[in-house]
Amino acid sequence: TSLYGRELETLRGAVLDDPLRAIQSLPSATATDDFYSEFAVRGNPFRYVGLVVDGVPTRYLMHSVNGISDGGSIAMINSETLGSVSLLPGSYPQRTGRQMGAEVALTTRDGSRDGFHGRAGLSGTSAAFLGEGRIAGGKGSWLASVRRSYLDYLIKRIDPEAGFAFGFVDAQAKLVYDLNPQHQVSVTTLLGRAVFDEGDPDIDANEIRTGINRAWLATLSWRYLPSPRFAITQRV
Repeated sequence: TSLYGRELETLRGAVLDDPLRAIQSLPSATATDDFYSEFAVRGNPFRYVGLVVDGVPTRYLMHSVNGISDGGSIAMINSETLGSVSLLPGSYPQRTGRQMGAEVALTTRDGSRDGFHGRAGLSGTSAAFLGEGRIAGGKGSWLASVRRSYLDYLIKRIDPEAGFAFGFVDAQAKLVYDLNPQHQVSVTTLLGRAVFDEGDPDIDANEIRTGINRAWLATLSWRYLPSPRFAITQRV
């Protein structure tokens, strides 16, 4: 099952800009905690679900801090940079790793080739800016996005004595260039950082006072298209 365009924007959630929230609404997927992006597919927990970005298997690209009881998580990718999100619950080709559970495939889109476009947006937890345009007279395109949460600032303003603070920042960039009508190269970079600060000096010895989570992914892709019916793609 795949989601595109407006379907993805509608189901991702108004409070949290999270493409994995859209997956939770699909058949065979079950989510039990509104604060976490994780979900189960056909009874298999999220740790058995494989995550693939542009055909490259990735690790746990999530803004989250392990080891705390009242936490949450959000995918480390802006929904507006995606062309599609697909859920393969079972019996799918094992091209991108041998996972026991389902597979979630995220496909990033190319930037616009008809001129510069930029937009900013606010969700219930973060602010984001996205820009895109063409390069080399339309032979290529670029796309860049930056997102910063302000949830930690809201918590401090609402309850200064709470101490609990969780904030994140992530960025994405994609560059596509057509060498000729048959050959195309592209570079995609995704990185993020999340910080958790308990803020309470009277915590137990086995509790986390400060936690930092960093992750990044960079891919290089080459596509050869000798005819409209045959294509070869190599990714690193």
